[in-house]
Amino acid sequence: MIWVLASTIFLVGLLIPILAIVLDSPILKKLVEARVSREGSGEGRLTDRILALEDEVGEISEQLETIREELRFTQRLLEKPDAERKPKALPSADD
Repeated sequence: MIWVLASTIFLVGLLIPILAIVLDSPILKKLVEARVSREGSGEGRLTDRILALEDEVGEISEQLETIREELRFTQRLLEKPDAERKPKALPSADD
């Protein structure tokens, strides 16, 4: 009987942070916004959708620019020969 109580407490302890993450997720927020916008007027709903699309296009543009920068960096690393990437040896004490 104690194991049932312990497992229940354990499951509740796990579900609290999972529930917090799900409730705070952007996907759930967008679903709620979509439901609220459906209940609004037709013209206002269209304006809200256009604004949301503009925001998403802006986010995608930023992500694309980040990916391009990462690609350029990776290409520069791959184009350099191994000899250039290896650190040069320190001069000996005899010099």
